[in-house]
Amino acid sequence: MKYFVDTSFWCALYDNGDINHDSAKKIWNTLAGSPVKLFITDYIFDETVTVIKSRMDRQAGIKLGRTLLESQVVTMVRINEEYFNSGWDLLQTRTDKNYSFTDCTSFTVMHSFELNKALAYDHHFVQMGFTVNQVFTK
Repeated sequence: MKYFVDTSFWCALYDNGDINHDSAKKIWNTLAGSPVKLFITDYIFDETVTVIKSRMDRQAGIKLGRTLLESQVVTMVRINEEYFNSGWDLLQTRTDKNYSFTDCTSFTVMHSFELNKALAYDHHFVQMGFTVNQVFTK
């Protein structure tokens, strides 16, 4: 299975004090041992390390960053000019939604890689029509 993983999921998984920690841990344990491919962007990496550093401490942020960078199952997609421009266009045209620019770049990457499943606690993924936090082990 292939999943896009949002900042909200990584933070819930690593921060014991996060309201979604137990849910994220249960999902993560369900995925353990399954053949999965996880996708993030460099923007998600930036947000995740920054939030964990802020919520917990500098070392926790660095440890998580190293884990993501060294992972064999996490693929980091760099936001290039095409993704940037597509994300910017989406942000400007979806005036009915309160998407962040990072959300918009994530959505464009998901479309580009034909990813329809996300691990996220951000309702914007559902608004865009993605399946969120439903882990299929087959």
